[in-house]
Amino acid sequence: MKHKLERKELKLSDGCISYLCGKIKPGRPSFHLLHATGFNANTYRQILEPLSEHLNVYASDLRGHGWSTLKADPDMLCSWDIYM
Repeated sequence: MKHKLERKELKLSDGCISYLCGKIKPGRPSFHLLHATGFNANTYRQILEPLSEHLNVYASDLRGHGWSTLKADPDMLCSWDIYM
């Protein structure tokens, strides 16, 4: 049985985060993919759909990527240290 991911939105005050998710089942482990620079969640759909048979899968489009409408302002980042 092929599992499809659905596109959803999380609305915030300054835009929305678009994300893919499979059918969520209580008690199953969850997996949240954060895509690499320059890509978006849809890039990983072929990998994520089979995983959604066993895991609660979430894959968000980060700021400035894919279908998310949150602005990306690289001038606000002074270093990569915030990701460590």
